[in-house]
Amino acid sequence: MELNKTSIKGLYLTTEGKAWHKSAKREIPASTNGKVRFNGKLYDLQKIMIETKPKAPKRPVKKSVFVRELHKLGYRKTKITGLFITNAGLCYNSVSKRSLAIRKGKTAINGKNYNVAKIVLDTFCKIPIRNGQISFKNGNDKDFYFENLDYKSTIKQLPPNETDLLQCIRFYFEIDKKLTTSNILFKCYLNEIAVKRNFIFLYKDNDFILFLEWLKPFGTNQSKAEISKTHNYSTINGTNAINKYLTMLVNECMQDFENGKLKVKEFKPKPPTKNQKLKDLQKSVNEMGLSVKIPLRKSSTKELLDKFKTHLK
Repeated sequence: MELNKTSIKGLYLTTEGKAWHKSAKREIPASTNGKVRFNGKLYDLQKIMIETKPKAPKRPVKKSVFVRELHKLGYRKTKITGLFITNAGLCYNSVSKRSLAIRKGKTAINGKNYNVAKIVLDTFCKIPIRNGQISFKNGNDKDFYFENLDYKSTIKQLPPNETDLLQCIRFYFEIDKKLTTSNILFKCYLNEIAVKRNFIFLYKDNDFILFLEWLKPFGTNQSKAEISKTHNYSTINGTNAINKYLTMLVNECMQDFENGKLKVKEFKPKPPTKNQKLKDLQKSVNEMGLSVKIPLRKSSTKELLDKFKTHLK
């Protein structure tokens, strides 16, 4: 049922001119003298009908002639507000109604620059571009025709696993058995290995500086993503570069190990406990012929429980 809103809150008129209580969802019958009672008050129905304007019928929204003309010329709407583009990369601003220039593969609209090749692929090939590389098949980087564009996603370079990294460190150092890659000493060891092997002087590529920055043991402690951003690399490309050189370092160490040039060192021995130190001291005292009894430290509750559990096994 179509209702017309009146100037009285909650009171509506039907298309037949009858009063309608919207909250109660019912018709309000008029009296013989044309009055209706609503919320305890009497209102002149005829007067309400005169004051209330009926709703204009909704007309179907037609696509503007302007947009249809753009479609005839081969333009298609993009995900960017106001931007239309052809499959050859011609750009048009539907708001300002003007063609847009392309400079260095980008066009500007709404105060931002957009990669034309990406928009063409997204609009006409339904390829959402995230990380990857777009190449031009004919070698002309100004030819944005959709069939001339080739997109390849960037392959993610995984870092070496933690086991291999720690084993490489054990080729050079006796480390704590509980050492992990999150430990602050991890990069100290790794940096020393890179220096000893002259690895830090082997490469001159631009992306090698990212690896050196990440390798600093007491640097800014930035993540791989943060280092990438600092050096104007995308997160995936920068991370790939760091992981690439880290993998190369590990592979070199592993190769030397397989060739017998390196050996795995033992873990650091556990430091003696307080009781062990006291026992060693007592032994020294006994060897000196002194009749001194050194009291041992009492075992903690946790130590007693551990001994009890060991006894139960």
